[in-house]
Amino acid sequence: MKIMMKKFFAAISAIALLASCDGGDTMGPGNTLTPEENKARLEQCAMNVLGKINPQDHQVLIETIESFTNKADYGLSLKDQFSLKSKMSAVDVICKAVTSYNPVLLSELATDRDYLSIPSGIYTFDESLQQWNKTPSEDLQFIFDANGAEASISVRWSGQEFSLQPDNSKEIVVPEHIEMLINRGNASLATLTVNTAAVDIETIKLDCEVSLQTIGDYSWLADVNLTASGATATASMDKSSSNIVSTVAGLQLEPSLVHANMDEDDLEKAVLSGTTTTVINSELMLIGNLSKAQEMLGRINNINASSERDHYIEEASIINQYVDAYLMYAGEGSAFASIETQAYLSYEYNYGDIHIENYDIEPVIVFASDASRYSFDEYFNEADFANFVQNFRALYDQYEAMID
Repeated sequence: MKIMMKKFFAAISAIALLASCDGGDTMGPGNTLTPEENKARLEQCAMNVLGKINPQDHQVLIETIESFTNKADYGLSLKDQFSLKSKMSAVDVICKAVTSYNPVLLSELATDRDYLSIPSGIYTFDESLQQWNKTPSEDLQFIFDANGAEASISVRWSGQEFSLQPDNSKEIVVPEHIEMLINRGNASLATLTVNTAAVDIETIKLDCEVSLQTIGDYSWLADVNLTASGATATASMDKSSSNIVSTVAGLQLEPSLVHANMDEDDLEKAVLSGTTTTVINSELMLIGNLSKAQEMLGRINNINASSERDHYIEEASIINQYVDAYLMYAGEGSAFASIETQAYLSYEYNYGDIHIENYDIEPVIVFASDASRYSFDEYFNEADFANFVQNFRALYDQYEAMID
């Protein structure tokens, strides 16, 4: 659980380390809470988030997905009727898309030309014979029993098609609109939509929106817009139109370094600056700015230190000069803490005359009220956030119990 706690809060702050606000000095005397008082307020914010999530809201949806994936093992194969060149069968793609809500997999199902021959057929599971029967149709639909109620999963696409060929052996067609529906009885359990306004590998252009609505009035939304000169992305999770978490992020890129076959190293070289703002439960904000990214990386790459420890001390110092990251309560005029980096001893080994030390950098939280500094391990510990840990475990256990 200690690792979970560290990753939970570190992941949130890592967003802020590539973060955004207007470059003014947001640290100030406005927030006078002590670090201990801030712990109580931060834990309450986390508890408020957990309080919005009710596992019972998703029980019927999870049972329906489980029922489909179990029945898919009973000979649901489209290979006999359609020519598929992909190593992954169509039903595998459908199952993975359904069980993970993964729009990339859903998009592959609907867009690979190998799969475009699939969209006709209604497949109904015969409980007595334990087999799938196909009825000709222009739609792609799966009908099956889920705990005594008729359930269905439908996939359809429409609009114009964007043709891509990332290599010489495979052509991908991306439809403008893709929709997946999961129903049980008269209830709509989930609707996943993927809307693509533009996609072009050669000119580096992508404009895509993914949304998921589920029973219980939960909604997820992601919107990505990419060009050779930059990228913007928004993502949010709401319950009954009430914010759980939302993020707005942006990257400014060097167009001359952006190309179709970029890997992570290429992207790092192309980034000029980055911004983001994250809001948690309309209470907590993580904001900041990454400026002159290539200048920062150049200085880091040219560090000439006599030891690994000194190297990471200098690297942390350089990062702190180019990254401004803050934590602020919504509606307040100044941040209650900043997030910086520091070097730390990540591994130590002693045996006889052998002594090994490995160092790395880690985020630290620096409070405005007294300038005190804490590593995330020190500050976000299980003992001080015991209430959150206990409730998080209980929530996790409830979801785990729903899955066989």
